Amino acid sequence: MAKKIDAKLKRQIIDVSKSVAAWVFVTAASFGYWLVVLLIASLVLLNVWHVTFDSILKYSFVLMIITSVVYLGFQIRKWVR
Repeated sequence: MAKKIDAKLKRQIIDVSKSVAAWVFVTAASFGYWLVVLLIASLVLLNVWHVTFDSILKYSFVLMIITSVVYLGFQIRKWVR
């Protein structure tokens, strides 16, 4: 009986670690995605949107946080169901 509990606990630990690794990857990838999108937007809107690289980094960071929270919300919703 103890072996079954240990195996189940190990499986849960592996599942949680996979979920955390996926969250970290999605968060890092979303920062890169938003950075590239905002850089392209700043080039396209060169005469309209006067922005510095520092502010693009700040916007990318804020959008990354929003993306990360939404991703966590979907994951929690999936775990509850």
